[in-house]
Amino acid sequence: DPGESATIRVRGSEHSAWADHFITVGRDSNGEAYVYNPDPAAGDRTLTHGSDAEVRRALAGYDRRTMASGDGTPPRFTIMHHHVD
Repeated sequence: DPGESATIRVRGSEHSAWADHFITVGRDSNGEAYVYNPDPAAGDRTLTHGSDAEVRRALAGYDRRTMASGDGTPPRFTIMHHHVD
């Protein structure tokens, strides 16, 4: 089964004025959920991988950091499907 992910723009910290950062949220080819943050701020983890409850807790930490893009539109995201041969 392929994995699937969405890359979401967020503020790098609660004090940032712009959505100048991103996180990736998805499921790997085994169906396990994850949140990947390539450049974590203080208190953020680089990777949260495991139960849906763990991933939901990690995502809750980004709630206040999700914001409209510079033009006032909803946050931009990209959905990718990963195929494993």
